Amino acid sequence: MWAARAKTTFIKNYEYKKNQPYVVISNHLSNLDSMLLFRFLKIKWVFMAKKEVYKLPIFKTAAKAFNFIKVDRTIKNDNENIKSKIKNKVIVITGAARGLGKNFALDLANRGAKLALADINQELLEEVRKTCEQAGTEARAYDLNVAEEKAVEGFFDQAVSDFGTVDVLINNAGITRDGLIARSKDGEIKKMSLANWQAVIDVNLTGSFLCGREFFVKLLEHKKPGVCINISSLSRSGNMGQSNYTATKAGVAEMTVTWAKEMARHGIRVAAIAPGYINTEMTSSIREDVKQKIIDQIPLKRMGEPNEISHSVFYILENDYFTGRVIECDGGFRI
Repeated sequence: MWAARAKTTFIKNYEYKKNQPYVVISNHLSNLDSMLLFRFLKIKWVFMAKKEVYKLPIFKTAAKAFNFIKVDRTIKNDNENIKSKIKNKVIVITGAARGLGKNFALDLANRGAKLALADINQELLEEVRKTCEQAGTEARAYDLNVAEEKAVEGFFDQAVSDFGTVDVLINNAGITRDGLIARSKDGEIKKMSLANWQAVIDVNLTGSFLCGREFFVKLLEHKKPGVCINISSLSRSGNMGQSNYTATKAGVAEMTVTWAKEMARHGIRVAAIAPGYINTEMTSSIREDVKQKIIDQIPLKRMGEPNEISHSVFYILENDYFTGRVIECDGGFRI
């Protein structure tokens, strides 16, 4: 009890302010020390104690007399609940070699997910795979062009063969080919090429459709629930110089609503995330003066970070009642 007396002497001499909340943590050389502390303080007390000590007859009586709050330390916190929804789930991520896809992979690996990583850039993808495995999880890399139907079908067949199942799809693969639909400069008329239009449509929209379709097929074949997360964009509302990209991201958002309605009867949820300007390779090419003008329009006065979009992924995976909706994570910015 010597340590308890030393502690209470210090507390007794401390000058407390009225109506000021305090948290006092005792060092517990005895189960009585925390109970003795209140005697020296002329303030209102609320005691908390772990549920295990309620088994002690004397403590149980004291706890009842002083209205102790029982604390159950076996209840999982939010991070543990999220992790339990993710651990050992087989999660497919397209466009996983860089940007948001890479960040999704690393964050999910740290939460124990098994990862089927797909991209056309095999060199970068292999680096991501190795990093994920260093986190102690199983990760496989697949060479995939999401715009090719047979390739997508074969990829999902192989992923199921390798992992035994699939649980989650993050439809992330995407490209940009920015440019005004038509413009006049120095008397010369230029226009967006059909090739640039079609390339973005093929990857961002058709690719999302093909991957979503094959993912649903695998879930239906195995008669199991699952979650599809489509990556849309703030640009879906219309962004200058992005006719092609805007069309695809608006399409992805509306496919999300349609798929959610169609697949709900099978226990499959479908949601989307519409990021704003995020610090990734895609935005790194923006000129600094243009980037600053963008930041000036964002209420939070900064661009987002990839891990902040990962939090939206975790929310969708954790919340079993969330489907058919798009989460906008853009710092409050509106185009």
